[in-house]
Amino acid sequence: MVGGVLGFNTTTKKSDVGNYFKTVQDTV
Repeated sequence: MVGGVLGFNTTTKKSDVGNYFKTVQDTV
């Protein structure tokens, strides 16, 4: 899902973006 970072757009919910980065931090 690394490519998802570049896939963010106006249709992406900010909450989903926040949860995504939170998951990334937990993974790293």
